[in-house]
Amino acid sequence: MSQYYCYARANVAGVFGHSTTTKGDTMKNRIRATIRIGTAITLLALANAGLAQIRFLTNTPVIFQSQLHQQFSDVAFHAGWASFQVDGGQLQFQVFLDGYFSNFCGAVLFTDSRQATLQMGTGQFMYVPMCDPVPVPGSDPPVFISCDGLRAGTYYAGTIPLNETLLGELVAGQGEVFFYLPAWRANGPYWEVPPPVQGRLLQVLVGDVTNALAGLPRTPRSLTAVVGAGPVSFPFNDWPNPDSGVDVDRDGRADYGLHGRMLCTMSIPSDCSTMFGVSCASSNQLLVQGWDAWVVPLGTRIGPTAPTNAAWGCPGMDSLTSTLSGSCYRPWSGELGRLGEGYLGVRLRRADGNHYGWIRVRLPRKTSFLVLQPYFPDPAGPGGLNPSWPVMGAGSLGLLPEPVAVWEFGPVIEDWAYEPAPDTPILAGARPFPVPIQCGGVRRTGYLRLSFTGEIGRGYAVQFRSDLVADRWATLGWLLIPTAPQTILDLPMSGATGFYRVVEAE
Repeated sequence: MSQYYCYARANVAGVFGHSTTTKGDTMKNRIRATIRIGTAITLLALANAGLAQIRFLTNTPVIFQSQLHQQFSDVAFHAGWASFQVDGGQLQFQVFLDGYFSNFCGAVLFTDSRQATLQMGTGQFMYVPMCDPVPVPGSDPPVFISCDGLRAGTYYAGTIPLNETLLGELVAGQGEVFFYLPAWRANGPYWEVPPPVQGRLLQVLVGDVTNALAGLPRTPRSLTAVVGAGPVSFPFNDWPNPDSGVDVDRDGRADYGLHGRMLCTMSIPSDCSTMFGVSCASSNQLLVQGWDAWVVPLGTRIGPTAPTNAAWGCPGMDSLTSTLSGSCYRPWSGELGRLGEGYLGVRLRRADGNHYGWIRVRLPRKTSFLVLQPYFPDPAGPGGLNPSWPVMGAGSLGLLPEPVAVWEFGPVIEDWAYEPAPDTPILAGARPFPVPIQCGGVRRTGYLRLSFTGEIGRGYAVQFRSDLVADRWATLGWLLIPTAPQTILDLPMSGATGFYRVVEAE
């Protein structure tokens, strides 16, 4: 059975490690498995909609479409349509909103674990033909909406960045798009917020998902990067808390602090601005643009020379992203809002010089991630004024009788890495990529046999360390470039015990 590590002790060798597929391979297999589910959903949707039959072709683009609607209890109003197409590592969107919904606060694409703010632009007024009556996706019992004839509305087009996780969840049928509408003035001093225009994205053409996955930016490889993992959530406190930061170099002290705060008005409903930021501990620095932490996409070079329009420094208080809720919900702002998931460039100042690395951060997921106990035994709360999130009081978490879901209210740090050699650049997201190996045992005294299946012409390196406690692996000093699918190696065992692995090189 293939594993990621071979363990050698004197004249004995065995296997040790994790499952036999890398994260990328796992995602690809998951996407292939969910194609069948997406196909079934698509066929059902097309049958219910009475649309013409569509030929399912290979090498076609991956497309997701939605009939947009506004839902009031058991009544739905047609609101337009949306289409998203995978193209060159981007998700291109086309949206037609009925003229009645031209004034909206913001738009968001959701899956179960990812979200991204849609930058809609100004739009273009036009008339378009509408389709036959279709059911509201997910309504039970079915709610039908009609969209016959010509309709006046506004057409929008644009792109959002695409990543492997987002694509996989879209193919699995998890995609939803929301257009949030502003509150209207009711009779009296109160404001009411109308339901958003929304729609579930279904894959209407079984396109070439494998080709779409291959077209995404490839995660850079690093032989030496030291990787740490979260998740780490941003807390609500006005100033950085040393207990709620990120210790990139694992020295027991936070290198970067995380903080968030919320400011609300006294109106009804209250408009609340929620802001999150990152700060530098000691003399460490981040890539910044002005007073904002600069969020970069996968593969950006992070090193002594800052990229164009960026600089090394320390960001301001509310430096990462923000959102506004209340009478008009505005999605997450800034580059993190646009990317949904990105990287912070870090510079650690240590005794031996500057070390460069990255921190991967994403927007909060739509679903809950933790279960705690409720503060109020009565689900309605005192006076029936239970808020949309659990109220947590100091010292109350151990006294609560029934579980409730706690939502992610802000960004989340997923993982991070840095180069242990001083003054060595790193690419955003770069990390070691071990490949599955097979341990053949000790075939002759002092030598361990291992084999791996690699890609012809790609570089690989063998690495060693004496135990699994140390952060760093030592590269054995040569680069392997396979000329056949299977590579067999006899490695000299340099010590009494040790661990070996094979990693991909750029």
